Amino acid sequence: MKNLLPLVAILAATSAAAQVANPGFADTTSGVKLGKLTVGAYLDAYSGTSNLSGGAAFPYFVSSNRLNQFALNVAAIDVRYNDGTVRARLMPAWGTYVQSNYAPGELPLLEGNAGIKLHPKANLWLDGGILGSPFTNESALSKDHLMYLRSFSAEYVPYYLQGMKLTAGLGEKSTVAVYAVNGWQQMQDQTPGMAGVVHWEYRPNARWLLNAVAFAGKEQQQLFPSSATRRLFADFYAIYQGPKGWKATADAYLGHQAGQGYWGQANAQVQAPLAKNWSLSGRLEYFHDPNQVVTPYLQGYPGFRTASGGLTLNYQPHARALLRLETRQFLAFNDSFPAQGLGKYAQWAVAGWTVWL
Repeated sequence: MKNLLPLVAILAATSAAAQVANPGFADTTSGVKLGKLTVGAYLDAYSGTSNLSGGAAFPYFVSSNRLNQFALNVAAIDVRYNDGTVRARLMPAWGTYVQSNYAPGELPLLEGNAGIKLHPKANLWLDGGILGSPFTNESALSKDHLMYLRSFSAEYVPYYLQGMKLTAGLGEKSTVAVYAVNGWQQMQDQTPGMAGVVHWEYRPNARWLLNAVAFAGKEQQQLFPSSATRRLFADFYAIYQGPKGWKATADAYLGHQAGQGYWGQANAQVQAPLAKNWSLSGRLEYFHDPNQVVTPYLQGYPGFRTASGGLTLNYQPHARALLRLETRQFLAFNDSFPAQGLGKYAQWAVAGWTVWL
């Protein structure tokens, strides 16, 4: 029995280490540990081109969207503290992602929050501040994703939440978090009343991670900014870590804005190993927003319904460096893309270089 104990300990540690990380949140495992403090850094540079005319950025996206130039998508510093009873995170960021996504005067923070453990024995935490968004399987950090460019799904959900979060661990496999926030990605409350979010995370085993997220609150309408109505939203995504480097993930959600209608999307991604340090990723997705509840409105062409697919070649020469080449094809059901006027078809190709500490 004594001889078996070390083996059991090793197997338990291996199983815990192999747990699937949640790419919907900014990575919390990298960085240099200095006692109870962890310091990390992240840099994501890119260059992209497309067949579209009349614009310096690819429409409908804020991540890595600049065209025909070398650009910095996200440069971030990540400082984390955790002594078991108090935790905090400060993650300032710069780059075209921040310029496109944050309003003038807003703090350029991917996260800026602090929390306290409410019970010495129970896994129960209360955090407040600028919180990471639990929606979809992609965050602001592309290194954690199977593809370099983000899906439509991640572009049209909150990238951050401002408010409070209560997190409770329900055994070894489940975690539930309840949020009270200003609204749908609002650092300053722009509509009367708070919004609520519920996030459930379930790990049936070391290879699978299942997530369900729901939002309810009053939000401004895309076509009528002065009018705020009830918004309901439900999101589900799954992540699979397969053997020998195989990975897969899928996300689907549905939202409804009172007075404007429904929108939704579904996408699936797979990554296959090719050779040492090389892999290939593919994605299919469909985005449906016929009343343009969340997508921008192009005058004269209302509605947005688009199918797309893409491939990413991944090369990782170092444990903390990643080079990626991605091509994407878009087919809209009406004239949504500014290709020699407005058309139904768009191409997008991007090279991304990412390093982190």
